[in-house]
Amino acid sequence: MNAKTVFVFCLSLLLICALSTIMPIHNENAIYDSVIRLHIIANSNSEYDQSLKLKVRDEILKSHILEGASTLNEAEKLIETRADRLVECAENAIKKYGNGETVSLEWGCERYPTRYYKDTVYPAGRYRSLRIVIGEGSGENWWCVMFPPLCTDSGVAKIPLGEEAKMTFTIGENKKYTIRLKILEWFSFYD
Repeated sequence: MNAKTVFVFCLSLLLICALSTIMPIHNENAIYDSVIRLHIIANSNSEYDQSLKLKVRDEILKSHILEGASTLNEAEKLIETRADRLVECAENAIKKYGNGETVSLEWGCERYPTRYYKDTVYPAGRYRSLRIVIGEGSGENWWCVMFPPLCTDSGVAKIPLGEEAKMTFTIGENKKYTIRLKILEWFSFYD
């Protein structure tokens, strides 16, 4: 091969890689429109405030606020009608473990990075979000998928090394999508 052929091949390879990383995920909006995220933000990064954030999280999760919701619309209505109960849960945790920090609840849309939960990837983007801010809200945060219910005490499932290039997510019942980069298939990076 001459230098020009190698240059064109490398340039083509870079272009394919760049395009494959910016192309939208098939039905990405379907996942954004089927999920509610829970986001709890600590007052600060002090050990005390980080611990308090987790106590607030535990109280929120123990409240089973979305129990009985089988659709996104039902879950949204429960959040709207039970907003006072959510604030009360957070305030109870603060009364029990805190020093009188304030709590605010925000319901809307928020941008999230890509997250892995069990065998599911939630791509980066704007999701419906229930945001609970403790005090100044300038500390590290904790988040999970509130609906469908994937929140646990650890919040995030680890993904095995090497799986970053293959993303699988489920939308609705029995609709599973796997995103693969064709160039990586050419070089046998996938099973």
